[in-house]
Amino acid sequence: MPWRTDWSLLDAHPDAARRPGALGRPDLCDAASRATLLSLAERHGVGALCVRVGAVSGDLVGVDLVERLLVEAGRRVKIGISWANDAWRGRAQARPEEDAVLLAMLLARMADSPAALRVEDRLLVVVEHPEPACIARLRAACESAGIAMPFVVARDGQGTLRDGAEIQADALLDLPWPPERLPGSAGFDLAALAAKALATAGAGRIPGVVAGWDDRPRRGSSGAWAADADVDVYAAWLEAAVVRAEAQPVAGMPMVVIHGCNGWADGACLEPDLDGGYAWLHATRAALYRTTQWPKVAFLSHDARAHGAQYLALNIVREWLALGVELEIVLQDGGWLRSRFEALATTHCLAGLDDAGIASVARGLRARGVEVLFANTAVTGRVVHAFREAGLRIIGLVHELPGLLAYYELQSALLALVEASEHVLVASRVVRDGLETMLPGHDLCHVIQRPQGLYTRNRYRDCPIESTPRVALRDRLGIAHHAAVVVTVGYADARKGADLWARVAAIACRRRSDLRFVWVGHRDPSLAPILDALLHDAGVVDRVHFLGVDFDTDDIYAGADAYALTSREDPFPSVVLESLAVGTPVVAFQDTGGGAELLGEAGGLLAPAFDVVAYADALLAVVNDPARRAALGSAGRARIERDHGFREYVLDLLALAGGECPRVDAVVPNYNHARYLPDRIASIEAQTLPVSRMILLDDASEDASPGVLQIIGQYCNPAPLLVRRRENSGSPFLQWREGLRRARGEFVWIAEADDVAEPELLELLVAEMRRDSGIVLGYAQSCRIDGDGGVLAPDYLGWTDDLDRERWRAPYTVQGQVEISRALAVKNTIPNVSAVLFRRDALEAVLEDHIDTIARLRVAGDWATYLHLACLGRIHFQPRVGNRHRHHARTVTSRVDAQRHYDEVVAMQTLASTLAPLGEDVRGRAEAHLAWLRDHLRLGES
Repeated sequence: MPWRTDWSLLDAHPDAARRPGALGRPDLCDAASRATLLSLAERHGVGALCVRVGAVSGDLVGVDLVERLLVEAGRRVKIGISWANDAWRGRAQARPEEDAVLLAMLLARMADSPAALRVEDRLLVVVEHPEPACIARLRAACESAGIAMPFVVARDGQGTLRDGAEIQADALLDLPWPPERLPGSAGFDLAALAAKALATAGAGRIPGVVAGWDDRPRRGSSGAWAADADVDVYAAWLEAAVVRAEAQPVAGMPMVVIHGCNGWADGACLEPDLDGGYAWLHATRAALYRTTQWPKVAFLSHDARAHGAQYLALNIVREWLALGVELEIVLQDGGWLRSRFEALATTHCLAGLDDAGIASVARGLRARGVEVLFANTAVTGRVVHAFREAGLRIIGLVHELPGLLAYYELQSALLALVEASEHVLVASRVVRDGLETMLPGHDLCHVIQRPQGLYTRNRYRDCPIESTPRVALRDRLGIAHHAAVVVTVGYADARKGADLWARVAAIACRRRSDLRFVWVGHRDPSLAPILDALLHDAGVVDRVHFLGVDFDTDDIYAGADAYALTSREDPFPSVVLESLAVGTPVVAFQDTGGGAELLGEAGGLLAPAFDVVAYADALLAVVNDPARRAALGSAGRARIERDHGFREYVLDLLALAGGECPRVDAVVPNYNHARYLPDRIASIEAQTLPVSRMILLDDASEDASPGVLQIIGQYCNPAPLLVRRRENSGSPFLQWREGLRRARGEFVWIAEADDVAEPELLELLVAEMRRDSGIVLGYAQSCRIDGDGGVLAPDYLGWTDDLDRERWRAPYTVQGQVEISRALAVKNTIPNVSAVLFRRDALEAVLEDHIDTIARLRVAGDWATYLHLACLGRIHFQPRVGNRHRHHARTVTSRVDAQRHYDEVVAMQTLASTLAPLGEDVRGRAEAHLAWLRDHLRLGES
């Protein structure tokens, strides 16, 4: 979805109609501004940025920006060209031939960039003022430069062109300009302009949209302005354009062009402004991802200081935005993280406001459509009443334990939050018990316990070489690689038990000579002298490392032998999750909070509360026994994978607000498909209905897959579970079962690593499967592609037409036995599992009962699975192509012995005859298919 960006800067037009908001004045010469622009585009669903390029005095303006963005753009945002073509004006300084050569030279430099925007494998260029001579000059220049002609999109500003062929263009952009002025005014009606743009629908036409307009500060009396320009008019136009683009794709791609990036001088920009905040970007995201209708929410954090609850809040907001949730942020007070909150969404700070000011903020949220306020920590109870009075539903998140609540005198704030909240979420049993202690006699039936999700990603989590983080940590500390290391991260104060930690370090270091203790984080100034004295008196000062604050802690967690949690009270420390996620066992004191509660079940050991000798014993029991350490680490990691996925956590929060999303888990079995993994994962992330869990399975690949998967794990969303086998399983169906064991959703999608999905695949199938709970399998039509992505066949109708020429041309839902008798009894009419969505419990039942038989099949294991599933419920089909099935020159199917292939087909036809009644016509078709197969496989030839 191209998004036009100008190279004009706000400083050139200080009186611009739209004024930038929290992110400040844009300057695309600055790397940070470009990074912000790319991040905004990616988070809000914009697929490409088209940079406006024009010729001035023999040079191309905008080239530097194009080349920098090509280097800096992420894999989800592509970079294209919007060619100004000033030659159309007939200016004396215009040099059309030379300008075309300069443009061709730029395109030649772009040709090798993976970030360049392409259609039909050609670079895309939007021509703003098209004419046949202009495009002909560009064609000649490209031929002379030895590069392919770009895919040219010509803007039909007057609405007079029938198709692109009239001017040698590949497609037309419907963006009428100039608009018709209102009587007696320089203003125009944006809604009328939208209607005119949308009225010219047809093949080969791309709808365009303008995000407001007011260029009077730049052009003076000759300027124009949209009298009705507001976000609602823009949203309606964009939604209609998206619907049209999906119904009439160009070159197989639904595309919409928005004039609205960095267009401050024209009052046409989507970036956050002083008046509307992120409203334009939120409307963009909502129009592109219309499947799940989330409620509009606000998130209240008690401040923006760099502590655990605030980081949790920041990451919840970030994940919600990735899901397309429209939201605003409220901070009770400021702090170091304030700018990070402001970079994500419209942010209001209550610091310094009186009750009337806070009430005004609350009423403003409600007036803008906010329905639910999430209030994070008991401190927010001091202000939450104003938001409840404004008509917002309140959902409270309580993290504190009684000791902290009493120390900061938060009893009344806690009561106010609990009484105002529709739901109160706590992460552990001990926090819930604390509420009962602090609020005796109060109704707590609306308190919900839900484990907190892990929002961090450790780059060593799926490292193929386990020793890498261990070596990195010891090199950082300047110690021997064989040394044992115990780590702790956080603020070294009495609540974190820093004094207890020092005593434990003294005992343990005396008992093991190569043991080191590491603390990452600031030390409480009042406690630091006590810690130093304890360590000095024990003679272990040289064995203890205080590293101060360091935000790069990946090797700290992954390279340690154990994590020491010595807190006296800690509700649910994220450091425990971070340690267990990389298989590092944790030792804690009993009955000290949610971390100890978790460790009592998996991943570590507990010592009697504040008994430092017993604690040192437990710690050394882990450090000195590699087998025990590995077993504890494995159990801890499994627990994190099972219960602490962050995408699932934030979806659960949204469900409390009324934003229920069907839970689909994607299982990606891979064997030697490193080349295709990035595109496969990108197509999962691009689903209009987001997956709740992604499970990547590598079956002992011998290519670059392990490294590719590790890289993918750092950036894809949701954060995946990566399961590697050391030896090949010998059957893809054993991998199916492995993935299914880790799935939690209502539905499971087996997305094979070399295939690619259309964005609407899950949306198409889930809609019907939720309406009809009896459907156990839904599938969509597939097209066939080759190893390079070229289309071999647009669908599989050629495979199914001999059975029925009408059946697979319309949606249907039938009983499974009907599907067997009409199709599956003859041949496998579901040719690719990547196009299938399973109801998880049904697939589990089939694999549990039949995995031994299915795993022995080399060709027909999927067919056998479908046959058994059909006995458990109904089958649904969607004729729209939702999947691209890759065919390779040599595949598992083509390499197997022809006779075995034939025998397996016979076995499946026999199985089908035992599962459903078959008429003579069906048996005849089955025999005919076997005859065709014998001929196809050349069986019987000498």
